[in-house]
Amino acid sequence: MITAVSLHPTRDVVLEVPGLARGGVNRATHWFSYPGGKALNVARTAGLLGGDVRAVVLAPPSWRSALRERLGAGGVKIRLLPAPGEGRICVFLNEGRRETVVNTDLPLRLGRALFERIVRAVRRASRASAYLVLSGSLPPAFGAARVRRLFALAAAGRARLAVDQSGRRLAESLVHAPWLIKPNLAEFRRLVGPVRATLPALLAAAEAVRRR
Repeated sequence: MITAVSLHPTRDVVLEVPGLARGGVNRATHWFSYPGGKALNVARTAGLLGGDVRAVVLAPPSWRSALRERLGAGGVKIRLLPAPGEGRICVFLNEGRRETVVNTDLPLRLGRALFERIVRAVRRASRASAYLVLSGSLPPAFGAARVRRLFALAAAGRARLAVDQSGRRLAESLVHAPWLIKPNLAEFRRLVGPVRATLPALLAAAEAVRRR
């Protein structure tokens, strides 16, 4: 079983706006919306490919039906951790082949009770899953101590831990020896320092990270 943990999902709103006039009034020719974010994309894709997939999602209860619609085609089972508020939004303005993205952060007051629910869900997933995926950003309300605890719990069970984070949170995850990390080139350079974008140089840097 694969469990994807989505603690900072977005409600993606896609607007088709040909000839976008910046600073003016525009009319979209088409629009649609769906629950998004890296972890949900992982869960949906793995489910559509036939995997046994669970998604642990921190989101408002009002998202439940949209999550079922988005993930249901792949048979993904959802555990919703109810979050207060309306959730986080991400707007995509599409002008033909050009796309402008406006993202936001989740305005979440993360009290102790809610964080302990997250802890229990991650601990259970790390014990019950073959693979545990921590993908996408984390809410700003997660301080350094909570991030460290989250990674420690994720790595403590039998699951192989896959991490898609960046910056300090990617570096923190390495303390717990994840099975896989997936940085892009810019994120990898922030982790290891300047490295040439050639396969031998990248492989050598990756091996140095693996040996830490």
